[in-house]
Amino acid sequence: MKYKEKPQLPTTLHQAHRIIRMITREGFCELFEEDLKKARKIDPTITYIEIFHLLNREFFLATTNYRYSNYKSFIRHK
Repeated sequence: MKYKEKPQLPTTLHQAHRIIRMITREGFCELFEEDLKKARKIDPTITYIEIFHLLNREFFLATTNYRYSNYKSFIRHK
């Protein structure tokens, strides 16, 4: 089974908390590591880039802005 988490507008306190955490570089990195760990339990082949895009898209849907312009800018700031 392939890991696919569909980002949605934050409608729960949990989702809103995730967006708030993503505002800081540290929070985004922590969520990245947490989501990667969860996703790899379901699909060991999921890539760092896939997790990055899922998180960045989740942030975009909540704020209409991407947290990072691309994966390279995320890695550079990580």
